[in-house]
Parts: sequence; structure tokens; C-alpha cells
Amino acid sequence: MGLVIFFMAQIEKSNTGVPLNTTTDLDSRLLAGRLREEKNKSGEIKKGSAVEAGADYPEGEGQESELKQLKIKAGSKEQVKSTLEKNITNPVTQATNGLLRSAWLTLLPSFGLSLVYINIHVFLRLVLGKGFFCKLGEEWLPKGVGKSGGIGIIEAGGVVLLDLVVLLIILAFLTLIGLMADIVENPLSYIGEMLGIAWDAVTGN
Repeated sequence: MGLVIFFMAQIEKSNTGVPLNTTTDLDSRLLAGRLREEKNKSGEIKKGSAVEAGADYPEGEGQESELKQLKIKAGSKEQVKSTLEKNITNPVTQATNGLLRSAWLTLLPSFGLSLVYINIHVFLRLVLGKGFFCKLGEEWLPKGVGKSGGIGIIEAGGVVLLDLVVLLIILAFLTLIGLMADIVENPLSYIGEMLGIAWDAVTGN
């Protein structure tokens, strides 16, 4: 860059008619002025790049700007979370709460078949969490009320008791099916036993 300025100064000297090999105060001032201009330009470029990189900010201002950016990001995350909760989570939770209420109300009319959904609801709550499936007893509470209290304990105990009853019924049904299959395979032995019981009843033995 300095060579370019020097040659430009020499050309200007030749245009003004001053000999090229003579050095005057005008040439020195001209050369010094051009060097200062180039230095100022290069300094402005460096300063501009430093400003873009954020290097010329004081330490306190840089920390404040980082805190502001973090607050903005946290606020945007909270806004997205609230939007998802409003548009997706709440409607799904209300729907599952309605299904759970219907399952309890139709437990007797459905001969216990709605107990299947109650157990599915409890299982999905354990697997997926409380985002979409409420705790037992909370389906009867108004929106915004936190804990179900004694209602949840009663419903949990009722589910366990009903499941035990259903299990006993299933076991009795399987036993009856096994007995009928044995009778079909060995009908004569069962007929003989029944005749012996009838003879003992007649004779009084």
C-alpha cells in the first residue's frame, strides 16, 4: 500500500512539473496525508469488524445482552409450551376425563365391561404420564382443582376390588370349561359316579 502511495506521489510531481528526483515539503506533506488516510480507513474497517463481533462492547453490556437473549429464548419456550398445552394437552385431557366418567357411570349397565377402559386409563397414565390422563378421582373435579383427595382413594380401591372379582369369575369360568371337557372325554365314569350317588340317596346308605 505504501508503494502505491509513493508512486502516486511521484506521478503527481511529474504532472506539476517538479523533478522526480527532488524531495520537497509539499511531497512529504502529501505522502504523509495519504498515509494517514489509509491508516484511518484501515482503522475504521477493523473497528467495524470488531463491532460486528461484539468485541468493543464493555463487559457489563455484553453480559446484559446475553441475559436479555436468554430471557427472550426462555420466554419463547414458555410461550410454545403454553400454546401446546392450550391447543393439544387440555382438549385431550378433557376428552379422556369424559371417557373415564362415562366408564364409571356405565359400569353396571355394561355388566362390568367399562372396567376395561378404566384399567386402560390407569395403565396409560403410568406409561405416558399425567399430561393426557388424569389421576383417578380428578375426572369429577372442576378444571383447575388440583388433588382428588378421598375420591381418588375410593376409586383406586374400587378398581382393585373389581379386578379381583373379575379375576375370580374368569378362574371359575375356566374351571367349568375344564370340567365340561373332562366329562366329554370320560362320560361313563361320571355317569357311574352320578348313579352311585343316586343309589346311595335312595337306599339311605
